[in-house]
Amino acid sequence: MNNILILDDHKNFAEALMHDIYEFEDYQVGKIETTCTPIEAITLANRAAKEQQPFNVLLLDQNLDEEMDGIQAMGELLDIYADADAVIFTGYDTPEDGIRAYKAGASRYIPKPFESKELEFILKELNRSRIVRLAEAHQRRRFKIATSIAEAVGASLSLESTMDAILGTLYQEFEKTRLCVLLYNEREKVLYFGPATMKYYEIENPKYTFEDNYPLENGTLASRAARLTIQNNKMELVYIDNVQDDLEYLDLNSETKSECCVGLLNMKGELLGVLVLERETINGFDENDLDLIQFTARHISIAIERAHQSEELKSKTAIAAQTSWAASLAHELNNETGKIANWAHVIQQHAAGNTTIMEAALLIEESAYYLSSNNPWAARSIKIFELDEKLKNILEKTAPKRSIFVEYHLNAEQAKIKVSAAQFQFIVKQLVNNAAKAMQGMEEKKVIVSTKLIDGQYVEILFQDIGPGISDKNRMAVFQWSFTTKETGGFGLLFTRQMVEDMHGSIVLLPSKPKSGATFLIRIPTTNPE
Repeated sequence: MNNILILDDHKNFAEALMHDIYEFEDYQVGKIETTCTPIEAITLANRAAKEQQPFNVLLLDQNLDEEMDGIQAMGELLDIYADADAVIFTGYDTPEDGIRAYKAGASRYIPKPFESKELEFILKELNRSRIVRLAEAHQRRRFKIATSIAEAVGASLSLESTMDAILGTLYQEFEKTRLCVLLYNEREKVLYFGPATMKYYEIENPKYTFEDNYPLENGTLASRAARLTIQNNKMELVYIDNVQDDLEYLDLNSETKSECCVGLLNMKGELLGVLVLERETINGFDENDLDLIQFTARHISIAIERAHQSEELKSKTAIAAQTSWAASLAHELNNETGKIANWAHVIQQHAAGNTTIMEAALLIEESAYYLSSNNPWAARSIKIFELDEKLKNILEKTAPKRSIFVEYHLNAEQAKIKVSAAQFQFIVKQLVNNAAKAMQGMEEKKVIVSTKLIDGQYVEILFQDIGPGISDKNRMAVFQWSFTTKETGGFGLLFTRQMVEDMHGSIVLLPSKPKSGATFLIRIPTTNPE
């Protein structure tokens, strides 16, 4: 579509020219504006640019009754529209003006009078050339973005570094655009700001300052894009040219006028998240922008999936290395505790009559068996037991040792699970130990433990402390790799995740809420007693 600005100090000539252009066959015209002075032309041009409806064809008379001639006015207008085609026409044709015009950026320089057919031919040729030129520029920009993203994420495979690199690249490529990437939590069915996003996206509306996740069923444009992407199993784009006309728009920033959201998918067709771009003008994105955004979204999807795979491999490698060492140690430990138990039994047989030695030997034997049976890495049979009873039994033995009071809300009565008792005990102890460290120095140390049965098929365990909680940044890392605020250690939650998954369950750290501490949610399938 051609938007044309005509500058000629003879109003009748300009209007006649406008009428002729509207009659050209196979030449699409969006709008034509006429003006008599360079100042008016520049004012119109700036206004059109602000409204995202720029002029792409400039028709200018060279000889104006003004301080500025047509060529000088063209220079000012091309500063506003670098891609526009400019045609200078004059009733006083001179070689010097022709040279000046072309040097200043004119596409054509034609003498008056000229035939309407001649202008039609020129405008159609310029239109064809511009289409080719813009297509080539668009392809170059696509290639540049793809290359920039690839180079940006190539130096690091961590999700945070990847997100920072991607957003930094997009921030440079999409001018006057507020943007972010929301990642998808499949377990919680919510979108949340990806790592490093808040460096590039600021929530200005105080009503939503502390919003950090957006459920898919709630009304936001990003959630709509996510739902459509899941529903249709392909990357869906939602573009609203005026957000005030859409009831699902969430007013995070009052200056936003148009918004574009596109779903991100991995190679399996699973939702990764949503790319969101906002601009402060109505109709802020044109067709080329939308095409480029979809193209960019595909490359972002690849980069995020690559980072996810890298982190998953990193965590599995850490688990494999540590569990291999632990299993070897467990084997040696079981051998030695077996010997201790046997020798304690021999001592009992040869200490007949000596009560003190008999009792000491019995305690040694019991301790050896206890140590062996509670080793989570030892080969142990899987057992069935009632969840609430087992959970309370472990907590009553563990929590008092860490000076922790437990508030119980056990509502999974008679629900049974089939797991390794030693591994289940390790999981509970790990959560208690983490809570104790988080609440270190606090006068009151308390954890709230809740259970409930879900659809008769799963039990949920909610384990919440009253400590300072875990930041969103660290929340993403706790189950992915060695996580600790100390110089060493930090594998406890990594092992916990692995053990829960061995039970065909899942564990997540829920988003932090003010003054609520850290809250872990474990889901384990139930079983029927055999």
